[in-house]
Amino acid sequence: MIKSPASLESVTQSSFPLLSSRLGTYARTVIYVDLMNYWHELYPGKIYDISYEELTSNQEKESRQLIDYCDLEWDPLCLDFHENKRDVKTASALQVRKKMYQGSSDAWKEYSDYLTPLNEALNPNTPLI
Repeated sequence: MIKSPASLESVTQSSFPLLSSRLGTYARTVIYVDLMNYWHELYPGKIYDISYEELTSNQEKESRQLIDYCDLEWDPLCLDFHENKRDVKTASALQVRKKMYQGSSDAWKEYSDYLTPLNEALNPNTPLI
């Protein structure tokens, strides 16, 4: 049997919430949480967890906490990383020359209606099924 593109689209649209919810649960438990638990158990007290959203919304506070955790002396240049003139030979070479910004943290909101099941599954306060 050959399905028309229109019927495939309706199947995809109707199954997307279930698939994204399962993907979110898998990502939260297996990919991220289990992996981070493994590293925390292997290196107790040596892994620093940081939220990208918190870092971009409160860069100085979060940066200071990270530097303190690493037992390093604070340097105000930590906030001006984008002005460093040293060579960068990585795929992120263009990004490190820009100030930290929040824009990418909010880009997903345009698709929030479609991502609700995934967001709920990724939320650590949502009970796992």
